[in-house]
Amino acid sequence: MTKKYLSPLQSIRKYCVNIGSPNEVRNCTFINCELYPFRFGKNPNLKGKRGRSSEHMQRIRKKLKNSYVSVPLN
Repeated sequence: MTKKYLSPLQSIRKYCVNIGSPNEVRNCTFINCELYPFRFGKNPNLKGKRGRSSEHMQRIRKKLKNSYVSVPLN
């Protein structure tokens, strides 16, 4: 079965390449464009959040758990 549609990020990349060329996408100067951060076909909001090891995530969870302050509700 073939994929019949592009993901939103793939669509943004294709749109930007259709305006110019892949090299022009890299050197894009339209920083006010809503699509500018996504022009490479990647979501910049997820940078650094993928590919973390389970050990690393356990250390983060432990650190967060220890940082909470319990406050009585009454």
